[in-house]
Amino acid sequence: MNGIKLGFSMVDLAKSWGRGIGSVRLKDGSSVKILGDPNDKAVDFFRIKNGRLIASKGYRGENAMYQAANDVGYIEEKLALDPKDVDKAWDACFDVVV
Repeated sequence: MNGIKLGFSMVDLAKSWGRGIGSVRLKDGSSVKILGDPNDKAVDFFRIKNGRLIASKGYRGENAMYQAANDVGYIEEKLALDPKDVDKAWDACFDVVV
């Protein structure tokens, strides 16, 4: 099986980074975890399947939100099992996990 076995939960990662987290289930059975910085300086995407990290991508800096929003649109249009979940995940990713 492809990917790296994760030895931690994504919620724990979000807490340690001071980020919020949102999740979207995809048509292929995987999910995308979106971790967002509430100060609009960073967004990270992690694609997870069966507890394994399949892919990741992140944006930093002044244009991070614009670049990440482009990926969110693609996920909503092409990949999401339920496109309505994408907006919920995007909003949730900016609510810091305590």
